[in-house]
Amino acid sequence: MGYANMMALVLGLPVVLVLGLAFLVRGPWPGHFAPQGLLVFLALFLVLVVVHELIHGLFWGLVAPDRFRAIEFGLMVQYLTPYCCCKQPLGRMPYAVGALMPTLLLGVLPAAMAVVTGWLPLFLMGALMILAGGGDLCILLELWRYRPQTADAVYLDHPYLCGLVAFERL
Repeated sequence: MGYANMMALVLGLPVVLVLGLAFLVRGPWPGHFAPQGLLVFLALFLVLVVVHELIHGLFWGLVAPDRFRAIEFGLMVQYLTPYCCCKQPLGRMPYAVGALMPTLLLGVLPAAMAVVTGWLPLFLMGALMILAGGGDLCILLELWRYRPQTADAVYLDHPYLCGLVAFERL
């Protein structure tokens, strides 16, 4: 898991830095962070981690052959991390869209909105969700780097590791 966490930072941090630079160029945020606001922030983060997995399930469930029956949610107890996986193979683009959507919707979009509005808590939550989606970015990098031999390759979440497995008819 150490390599995956490092790669999550390597892939997510540049996005956060670009959005952070845009936020800083926009100007200082006039508000402040109250102690009770920090508790709300942390509680919201925990809720959004679960929503992140639900978004995976929504997008993959819409395109899986057995729809939402193909989606499985669980908890990796040793890491206290919820997960979502699709138990049926998907095409390259549907798999990629389902993998990317949580980071876009809960990370990039809120951080970009914060650049426009100047609202620091929204930017911080978006940045945190981009970093939390770093594992998904690692999987997408793996998917992008894989060169299938045939056009009908399908992709399946790895049954017990973070990642995916590709199947091809030769």
